[in-house]
Amino acid sequence: MLGNYVISSCSSFREALSCLCELDFDSVEAFKVLIGKLDIESVETKTLMTSFMMDHERHIQEITEIMAKRDERAPSRPDAKQYLTKGRVYLGGLMGEQSLLSAQLSNEHDLENAYELISKRQDKWPEAEEMIQRGVRDEHRHRIGLQQCIELLQRRQP
Repeated sequence: MLGNYVISSCSSFREALSCLCELDFDSVEAFKVLIGKLDIESVETKTLMTSFMMDHERHIQEITEIMAKRDERAPSRPDAKQYLTKGRVYLGGLMGEQSLLSAQLSNEHDLENAYELISKRQDKWPEAEEMIQRGVRDEHRHRIGLQQCIELLQRRQP
């Protein structure tokens, strides 16, 4: 539960929002690995995963804009946590497509929890509320989408 730890250890909303942005950057990097390792026949899955990655890119942009309005600087690249999120996907890829997707599902579950946790902060900036709620919905949709892809693969197996 990397996302829970990261967000709950932040002493201010600004710090939590910055950490959330880093988690989104890390997720983009993990999705790049995932998309690159998916079978060429998985066009629908690749398209869905690309749309999820683009959601994370949008989250980064929205967080950056919100922080800029407060004269705060948002992260501009992934941090060291990317090695954990990407590492899960690399390791999952060694065991096949289902494990690959399961690894990213674990990453998305962490990020979904992080968005839910930041949404409950008492010191939340009012101008961030809509973006955070959209992020919660996006992460929930990502988790469900990954679960459905995994279930589809399971049904296809002999």
